Amino acid sequence: MSDAQADPATIKRETGECFDVIVAALTAVATSVSFTLGILTPPEGGPFCTAGCVEYHTDIAAYIPRDFLWMYPALLPGPLFVILLSGVHEGAALDRKPFGRAAVAFGAMAATILTAVYFIQLRYVQPAVSRGELDGMELWTQYNRTACSSPWKRLVIC
Repeated sequence: MSDAQADPATIKRETGECFDVIVAALTAVATSVSFTLGILTPPEGGPFCTAGCVEYHTDIAAYIPRDFLWMYPALLPGPLFVILLSGVHEGAALDRKPFGRAAVAFGAMAATILTAVYFIQLRYVQPAVSRGELDGMELWTQYNRTACSSPWKRLVIC
């Protein structure tokens, strides 16, 4: 059969599969880059600091933008992951579609939360700390000296 006589459903499926592979590759690359940058940029304060740690109310502005650079590529994996899950849902067998729908819903929630957190860090926290406006920023920065004080934070962070 020639290309002109090909079944439109087959062409659509093959195009969708190609798109899914591209999205999967982009998701893997974006996640790897942001993870690598995050690991190579250890915080200079907070619960994960091992040596030469700064206290919260010292000059943490000296570490900007270094401590925030990994967040720029970290904005990409969340939305790409939702697109990837949508492709998996579309390709799932009919009896498995509810599981795919649930995966897309939970993936969208996770992507929304992570993207919002990184956006807040980059748009509001970083500029405020750079200007020396530290009042009220303790809960939002990675230099939070009380990060492991509450049971919830101990469960999640420590």
